[in-house]
Amino acid sequence: MALPSPRSPLDAEFYRLEQAVGKSEPGMAARIETAVAQARAEDRTDLWAWGMILLASQYVLDGRLVLAQHRYGEALALARRSALVELEARALNGLGVAAIHLGNYREAASFYRQSLKLAREHRDLAGIARTLNNMALMWSRLGQTERALDDLSQAQELFLRVQHPVHTFVVAFNLIWALIQLRHYERASTICTIYLSLAEEHDLPGRFLEILCAQAACQAGLGRRKEALRTIAEAQRIEREHPEYAGDTTNALLLGLACADLEDTERAIHFLQEAVQYALNPVNLDMLAQAHLALSRLHHQQGDHAAAYDHSWAYFSVREQMFPLNLMTDTDDLG
Repeated sequence: MALPSPRSPLDAEFYRLEQAVGKSEPGMAARIETAVAQARAEDRTDLWAWGMILLASQYVLDGRLVLAQHRYGEALALARRSALVELEARALNGLGVAAIHLGNYREAASFYRQSLKLAREHRDLAGIARTLNNMALMWSRLGQTERALDDLSQAQELFLRVQHPVHTFVVAFNLIWALIQLRHYERASTICTIYLSLAEEHDLPGRFLEILCAQAACQAGLGRRKEALRTIAEAQRIEREHPEYAGDTTNALLLGLACADLEDTERAIHFLQEAVQYALNPVNLDMLAQAHLALSRLHHQQGDHAAAYDHSWAYFSVREQMFPLNLMTDTDDLG
């Protein structure tokens, strides 16, 4: 959403909530519910719909997916009733995200197409970028990484044009992660360098840390051992000095992958086991699957075939949750 300037203390609270969702702050759902109740009391349909979207986003993070669908549906109805186009597009995007987490990719693609059509009709560049980012995550899950890369590149350009720092960093990180998966380390490292400077400039230590961990994975993949070791040490120092940013699934996974490429198997297993633990609360199936797969490979290399089998079994169990057989479809059907 292209956020307007706060008009009241309630507007300001919604701004704060927008920034806080996804940061594992305690009591987030209750805070959002309180703000939504106040918005309804003040007859602020825009904030009411916005609040439903934020609440649904929090429910997705908490694994309460059916409840998230209901809240996104309520937001969609409110937005359509009051002709709040940007919020309508966001609600459609949210329904797509919830559908993906439930393994219904055909339904997700339908919601994304509706959102993209709406955003393009109203020349909502941020809305187009947000939808492309979410579609890219769907393609990535389905193994269509090159297609994901195209969508992420477009999304990044659009967010830079509208100067939306928060979403720009989100898309940039997704782009970096896609490049790492394709082992395009040089390009990913270049993007990391740019966004490390931007994170410092905007004073975003959490974003700085996640991109630093990605940079470590890139350096290790490129064989730059000394640089990678320094970067890993710096990331660990930041986590010690700022424990509020520790315990992140993706950061632990990236450091594990970096150590694996450095052939530091013991540390790699340590980081990857942390990633598995963190990915269980809140649930992050994508990263959980990646961590189990990496652990399986490492244990296999060590000759510990029993442990390798256990992690392979866990990997396929997670994938089964991500792709329920009764909802599977050919990727060509998704548009």
